[in-house]
Amino acid sequence: MNLQRIWLCTSKNSKLHRIYFLQTGGRERTDIFNCFEDDLNRKLVTEMSMEKLDGNALIDDIPYYVDFEDIQEGGYLEPFKEKVEEILGDSPERVIQFSKNPVRVSEINNFEDNEGIKFIIAQTNDALYFLYAPNNSVIKNKSIMSLSITENATVLKVPKGIQIPPIVTAKLDCCIWQVKNV
Repeated sequence: MNLQRIWLCTSKNSKLHRIYFLQTGGRERTDIFNCFEDDLNRKLVTEMSMEKLDGNALIDDIPYYVDFEDIQEGGYLEPFKEKVEEILGDSPERVIQFSKNPVRVSEINNFEDNEGIKFIIAQTNDALYFLYAPNNSVIKNKSIMSLSITENATVLKVPKGIQIPPIVTAKLDCCIWQVKNV
């Protein structure tokens, strides 16, 4: 499976806020896919046995799907639907902008202070895969040490980032418009 694009959805004041397109090369997209490939393969096996969302699915914590057209205006999934339509529609892509000032290397220009990272969206030709980013996976203004047996240890300054989530939270089949909570 080849990932075509990677998106980052943020929240502000506990509500979905913006979606950013991440400019990545093929190697980076492959690395991201490798992080959640095992979980995706396990979930694809049981995908056909999923039932449509009903009251018991949430209580019993069983996998379910939601038809995209069934998402009502004012419903709890409406902000999510709007962000998906933004990705799949003709709206211009918002790209994360970094500072070119040598004193502020890697500073992100268009992130607001109280804007938090919520999830990553990995896009293929026929589906969107949503990877929820819990708060404890967010890295902000941290120094990270990379260790390797074959290379010297390096220290990187990370202005804002996340650990790639290894679990697929939901999938949107673009050809049949179903959101699947896996």
